[in-house]
Amino acid sequence: MRGVYLGTKQMRFNIIRHLCITPTLLLFSLTSALALEQTSIQLRWDHQFQFAGYYAAKWEGYYADAGFEVEIRSAITPDGRILKAVEEVAEGRADFGVGAADILIARDLGAPLVVLASIFQRSAAEFYAQEDTPLQSPRDLLNLRVARNVNDLIDIELQAMLLAEGVDPEKITPYPHRPSYKPFLEGLVDVVPGYRITIPYAFQKKGISYKTLRPINYGVDFYGDSLFSRQEIIGEDPEKVQRFIQATMKGWRFAMDNAIQVADRIARDHPRSFGATRDDFQEFNRFQIPGVKELMFYPIAEIGHTNPHRWRRMHDLMRRIGIVKKDLDIDNFIFDPDSLERERIARFSKKIKGTLIALTILTALILAWSLALRKTVAQKTMELRMVNKKLDQDNAALRRMESSLQRMVAERTSELEKAQAELLVKERLAVLGNLSGSISHEIRNPLGAIGASVYYLNIKLGAGNEKTRSHLARIQRNVDKATAIIESLLNLTRMKAPKTASYDLRRLIPEILRDAGIPETVEIDIHHPQDEIMADVDAAQLRIAVKNIVHNAVQAMQGAGALTARIRQPTPDRAEIVLSDTGPGIPPEHSDNVFQPLFTTKTHGIGFGLSIAKMIVEKHGGKIRAESPPGGGARFVMTFPPQQTCEVLKTSQVSKKGDRSND
Repeated sequence: MRGVYLGTKQMRFNIIRHLCITPTLLLFSLTSALALEQTSIQLRWDHQFQFAGYYAAKWEGYYADAGFEVEIRSAITPDGRILKAVEEVAEGRADFGVGAADILIARDLGAPLVVLASIFQRSAAEFYAQEDTPLQSPRDLLNLRVARNVNDLIDIELQAMLLAEGVDPEKITPYPHRPSYKPFLEGLVDVVPGYRITIPYAFQKKGISYKTLRPINYGVDFYGDSLFSRQEIIGEDPEKVQRFIQATMKGWRFAMDNAIQVADRIARDHPRSFGATRDDFQEFNRFQIPGVKELMFYPIAEIGHTNPHRWRRMHDLMRRIGIVKKDLDIDNFIFDPDSLERERIARFSKKIKGTLIALTILTALILAWSLALRKTVAQKTMELRMVNKKLDQDNAALRRMESSLQRMVAERTSELEKAQAELLVKERLAVLGNLSGSISHEIRNPLGAIGASVYYLNIKLGAGNEKTRSHLARIQRNVDKATAIIESLLNLTRMKAPKTASYDLRRLIPEILRDAGIPETVEIDIHHPQDEIMADVDAAQLRIAVKNIVHNAVQAMQGAGALTARIRQPTPDRAEIVLSDTGPGIPPEHSDNVFQPLFTTKTHGIGFGLSIAKMIVEKHGGKIRAESPPGGGARFVMTFPPQQTCEVLKTSQVSKKGDRSND
């Protein structure tokens, strides 16, 4: 009996020794693997500040700290050929690359490319003409000579812009285009494509006065420079890819905070191969600094932030043009380290389950063998069963500890994620607060001057040229839109404490509807009790909050549908304003983000309206929540403490068609 007991103890000792030695071996293997790994990144053009973050990550040692020795390759070869980053990465000559819409094109052709991070939150593509060229809108291109390389990256955005304005791209005759400006200067073409961080510098050096046409002004919001790689590399080692991304983001942050230093070193360490002097190249790199920051939305947006919905919209536009043909698997197109980690854990769990099953089968065999020998070794079998029972108890205790630990980790993770989200909102609001005053002063004055000029021209024109009056009306609409954005920014960052006074909440919706500009195609239904519902509120601020939600609902319904407002007091200690629409509703994945500043899924707008509404309601001691009812549409519920207890009586319903009551 003693021999059996000692054998069992020896088995447990061997298992424990194995578990202790295995991490040591893994640590040794990991240490050996930390030798710098050779890798490469293919740029989409020659060395310049446009790619500052990659140089900074290398020069500041971020890549080395992550275990990489990185070669940063220019797209221009010594013999003058221009390499395409998507081809270099897809065919295995480079591990990482910088691209934009060409990533979608290559993916559609079968190249397994994956976006890792979107560095430029906006495309730099623009179209340029001399100052006296009659170019005011995309429709004017029908009468001009436009230089085009049909279906290249910039031309894709040209076609998307034309489609957005109802113009057939096939009607724009393509004139030959090459990197030289000679045809433009000689008047052989009227309009040339280019990038806002390069072309203006060349025109400035040559003393050319010019005007621009930007696709973003017509709803074509493409990502610019983005970091990408191959699916094969990600599949082999996703943690390696994640380390590379993190080191790259550190490099971009350093480059943005030390822009002059990085720009000058690029000019010193990577001189241009096509003849520019060192001083000219230094000046050119410094010229690119503000443009690069603007394209990155730095420091407002998180560096590398990638919105899958924007990539899907890019793909949809390109599919309309005919550049891409196939459906886009967005989940496999954008790198998601969390998803890969879940898959790894699932595979590991499967292996553990297999091991446990094998151990269970082995235990069953041992028990069967023990039963066959029970006549001679009954007492030994009993002792062994007692040992097994103790092991089962230990395993049960371990499972309980594991379950408790998992709950604790989940709770702590949830707390940290919530705190991080709140901190991010505060940081964004702090940045916006620092910028809002300057933006208001620097932009409002030019907008006022533009508006005054439009008013003066309208008076002077009288019943003049209808097309000119139409353009003036468009200018005024955009001035109003820009003014509204400034007002939203100021409301978000400088909202004062409410000056409360006694107010009947039933008055709120009719007061808003008087000047909200809601289309006649939207039916408005208002429900409220016959008795007053009094609350201590700042009526002016509350009108801003509700008006923002109303405008958001009208935009969601695309100007046609039904908007229902209910003012009620469901309990003596709570008054509610409920706004419901018949729009598409709020997708579950967006329900936690709709009140975040700068969050929006619309083509137009910058995501301030609901943030301002939430801020105002909470400053009144109230709460706001967004819901998607089962029948469709969206519902926003605002709760306030009432001034006095009111009995909810028979409600009356009011619409544009007249007043009516219901029970």
